[in-house]
Amino acid sequence: MNRNFPCAYDMELEDVREWAQSRETALPVAVAIWAIADGERTPQRIWEKPTPSEWDQVTMALDEYLRHGDFSRSPDGLYKWGLDHVRNLAPC
Repeated sequence: MNRNFPCAYDMELEDVREWAQSRETALPVAVAIWAIADGERTPQRIWEKPTPSEWDQVTMALDEYLRHGDFSRSPDGLYKWGLDHVRNLAPC
């Protein structure tokens, strides 16, 4: 199956895990944020104030990571992003 975003396990997960914990953000969401970040839009800037496009990209990356089995699905389909949540429901 093709991937559109960097594989979660190609990243330095310990760094991302620590970053996610300090921001009360689910690890799959943090990995998705880091996957779309670049020199202009750092993970921190995306986390603080995502553009609509960035929110969509994070949601798409999260879905890809869940479909590929990089992370387990949450029972309620909610993934914490600081004080907010990203919703990803299991496929029918």
